[in-house]
Amino acid sequence: MKSAQSTCNSISVRRPHRSGFLVIEVLITLLLMTAVAVMIPMMLRGVYQQRQSERFLRHAQIELSNVSTRLHASEFVSQQSDAANIELSHWFVAQHPETTLSVQENQDASSGLVAAQLEISRPNGDQRPQLTQRLTIWITTTDDAATAEAPVE
Repeated sequence: MKSAQSTCNSISVRRPHRSGFLVIEVLITLLLMTAVAVMIPMMLRGVYQQRQSERFLRHAQIELSNVSTRLHASEFVSQQSDAANIELSHWFVAQHPETTLSVQENQDASSGLVAAQLEISRPNGDQRPQLTQRLTIWITTTDDAATAEAPVE
């Protein structure tokens, strides 16, 4: 009968010859890690720019609502001089200094209403697209209100 030690000696454990295999594994791993490291900042920049765009549009919508409320409260009369006096709030200008506000008016003679289209736009730059937010409001003119109250003879 063979002893346990002689049995272990007769079984030889052979390791396959893999001298360069570990180097190839390390190189492939480094290539994959480099590719991921290059893509992550680009993805994060895209997410950041998207959030900035959404933030601007949300702020612009709130600002347009505020301008609309101010126009209704001041009994806006449809004249170019009044349209030129409309300004953005100081807070909004501080947050988004490159934006512009424009007002286009269209008067409907039959109804006595003025359609004022308010538009806040941010020009493109720094790899950003141009963004525009619009709001159209209907305002009654004070001239029509005065003629409607005048007695008819």
